[in-house]
Amino acid sequence: METPSRADAKLKGLPRSLRDELWRMRHPLDEGDKKFTYVEILAWLKSEHGVESSLGALTPYFAWEKLNRDIEEGMAAAEQAKLEFAAKYPDASPERLHELGQLVFTSRAMQMDDPENFVKLMDAWERKQDRLMRKEQWEAKRDAAKRKQEAEDAIKKVQGDKTLTQEQQRAAIVDKMDEFFGLKKAN
Repeated sequence: METPSRADAKLKGLPRSLRDELWRMRHPLDEGDKKFTYVEILAWLKSEHGVESSLGALTPYFAWEKLNRDIEEGMAAAEQAKLEFAAKYPDASPERLHELGQLVFTSRAMQMDDPENFVKLMDAWERKQDRLMRKEQWEAKRDAAKRKQEAEDAIKKVQGDKTLTQEQQRAAIVDKMDEFFGLKKAN
């Protein structure tokens, strides 16, 4: 048995440019601009874009869209604060920058005066931070594996160099190991 998709799923899958247009229709930028009704929006979607939807889909869609926009704005403000802080304090640790971003994001979320959206925003922030941390960890592992492979290749090259004495080979291998473990800078 096929599970029915949510009524607003089709709207959420629209291209960002069309979603932006829908948002402006319901939330005009200028006070003098027209605020379209749901019925007008549905008619426009169908006539201009061939997208059929329902009144029941628009309410959850616009709630979802608002939450996404609030998340994007909060994350952008947090990232901007982190960049400015890092520029002013270049020795700031990643943990300190994360705490600052969290503080900025949290303060923006609290200004919304909507406990349910506050919880959703904080969950979204944590998920994004977890994804970023996992990405950084993956990149660090990848970089370490690359350095290890480079060190192994360099050691094999030294071992295969018949012009070096055994003592010279040992010294070169020790140098490569020191470079790998960060005890000595690479040449």
